[in-house]
Amino acid sequence: MLIRIRNLRKNQDGQAIILAALGCLILAIGVLATVNLGHAIHERIKLQNNADATAYSLAALEARAFNFTAFVNRAQVSHYVTAMSWQSWLAMIWFIDMILGVLNDVTSWISVVLCACCLSVVGSAFCCGWVPIARTAHTIANRAYKSFRRYVAKPADKYIGGGLRISGKPVGLIPLCYQANKYGMYQAERLMKELVSANAILSMQNIAYANDLKVRPSVWSFVTGVLNVSEYRRAFDTSSDSGKLPNPESSNADVIKAQRVMTEEANASRYPTFLTNRSLRNVLGSIPGIGGALRRIIDFMPIYIEPTGQTKMIGYKEKCFMGCRATRRFGSGYDRSQLNRGNVLVGDEVLRFGVRIPVINRGFDRELGANFVSVWAAKNKGEHCAHSHFRIRTWICGTLYFTWPKCAGDKKNHPWEGIEPYIKFNPNSEHPDFHQPSTYSFLNKTPADLGGQAYVQKFDFTVGSHRESLDTNIGVKPLMSMEGFKGLNAWSRAMVYYHRPSFGSGESNWKEHPNFFNPFWRAKLAPLGDKLGDVLDKFHVSNRVSGLFRELITH
Repeated sequence: MLIRIRNLRKNQDGQAIILAALGCLILAIGVLATVNLGHAIHERIKLQNNADATAYSLAALEARAFNFTAFVNRAQVSHYVTAMSWQSWLAMIWFIDMILGVLNDVTSWISVVLCACCLSVVGSAFCCGWVPIARTAHTIANRAYKSFRRYVAKPADKYIGGGLRISGKPVGLIPLCYQANKYGMYQAERLMKELVSANAILSMQNIAYANDLKVRPSVWSFVTGVLNVSEYRRAFDTSSDSGKLPNPESSNADVIKAQRVMTEEANASRYPTFLTNRSLRNVLGSIPGIGGALRRIIDFMPIYIEPTGQTKMIGYKEKCFMGCRATRRFGSGYDRSQLNRGNVLVGDEVLRFGVRIPVINRGFDRELGANFVSVWAAKNKGEHCAHSHFRIRTWICGTLYFTWPKCAGDKKNHPWEGIEPYIKFNPNSEHPDFHQPSTYSFLNKTPADLGGQAYVQKFDFTVGSHRESLDTNIGVKPLMSMEGFKGLNAWSRAMVYYHRPSFGSGESNWKEHPNFFNPFWRAKLAPLGDKLGDVLDKFHVSNRVSGLFRELITH
């Protein structure tokens, strides 16, 4: 027995079993670690996709809100154009009133002159036969003039221009246009803005929870929410909000700029020639089929008399009457420092006459009544200039009418508040993204919430008095031992950007600045490292550190 025991001590057979056992243990640990690592990668990809979806969803929501604002601003522009259309009709109506009034005055002179001629000895034989015809013509002209003013001009001034008042507020088709912008369009834009702000402060956590119920809210969700709201609201220019507009007499440079932007958009949208050039040539030329022939006939006439006019939103500094009206009329020497602020809605109507000499292609062109035939809508300064006259009774031959155009206006006549509040984009060339907002998402899952780890992941090894542990749980020892960082973390950034697409040319147009008048806002995922690097550059952090952020943070 002792000999056998001595042989066993010298015998080296069976070492492979021990090595195999140790190898199987190491292999098992490796397999478990690999499975755990695969699970960690799967969870990390899943969490990152969730963060990307959350950030992109918020960016897409903001882009849709910006496009909604663009459509609403276009609706506001259309309302201003509609107001200019009604103002054009008022100008045309008062111009017809002027023509009928002048015709009444001229026929009164003809009637009186023929009557005096008939009473004289020399002209009685020739003039007396024309007196009844002249008086009939004057009677017809007088009745037409009075009827037109009573049944057309004054009601139009009342129901279109806003002369009608209910509870002290102007009621009419033109006031309805700017009141729709003030109480309808702007309030819809403002409601959309605040609703999106509420979603931004919550960082679209409902999207994250819908994708994964185990995502935990943390203090970092609040931080990203504040950052998202800051980025979003920075895109808006407050100089066009309520409280700043309407204010036709504001001296603030930013408010004036906001007024000019909307006014220029409205003036540039005056498509119908009835607004931009109400000439007889253009009106007849627009008739289908025969318009071209009628236009050529007018162009061929050596002597022409035609009405023409234009309606526009302009600006002026001070109220002036007859002597200085030409300085206020657009197309003349008006105040260019206040150009096109939209605090005045003006429709002018004049009578052009001229002589053309076809052979030498020369002639002259003049305007009649340029200083008087017009309608001005303004805040507390509205007026219309139209026909008026004074009378002299002859007792024998009737009444003589002397034409004397005048402007009538007061605080209740032709109200116009100017440019109403609207939502305006706030461009800034000093900002890296031109104030196009970014959205951020930070998601965290603790080790307990990662799931799929039912197997043992913590191993303890004891050899004599020495003990070692191996913990393969995910995120137990994070890089930053702070609350909210334990487990897996995912960062993501998306961006709202403006881009006018190409229309047939095949080339994209990046020259147009972002604005809230064209619905070309889109959303895209953007690199987070570049943004953090730009932030560090603002704080004058070394290029090596900011460059490290750009390289390490790829999402």
